[in-house]
Amino acid sequence: MSNHLGGWSVRDRDNAQHRACAAQQRGAVYLGDASGLHAYPTTSSQAEVHALLSRSLNALRASVIAVSDYRLAARTASDSRAAFDRAAASKRTLDRTVAGQSDTAQAIVDLVGRETPKANGAAVRLWDIEIDPSVALTALAEVSTGQSDTAAKR
Repeated sequence: MSNHLGGWSVRDRDNAQHRACAAQQRGAVYLGDASGLHAYPTTSSQAEVHALLSRSLNALRASVIAVSDYRLAARTASDSRAAFDRAAASKRTLDRTVAGQSDTAQAIVDLVGRETPKANGAAVRLWDIEIDPSVALTALAEVSTGQSDTAAKR
């Protein structure tokens, strides 16, 4: 699962990695702007940043679950009164979930503005990361070793 909105992206671990790791761990984190996304080294970031990233990932997961539940219920809403009531309840849950995430969304916007200068390495597109996850590993390796030669080539 990943999300890209206004200069940030969090790539969640795939199912095999997720089962092997604790639920709170996340994959690669990218921050950026119009030039692209840059790998953000979370190893040296503050506890506040780690907490916000974990909270954001949990919010994304909760949103995905709420949207999935609503879509499933909405497909059968016209079948019966009970199905309609389930769809309405799913919609209310989705609305509450999204409304409760406004503080997290604003905190992410603030984080992107504050931490983007610390994100370095090659600029990558979200498409590149989604299609070929090894791009993420390459970008993270460049950040950890201090090499960003490929940034000039792109």
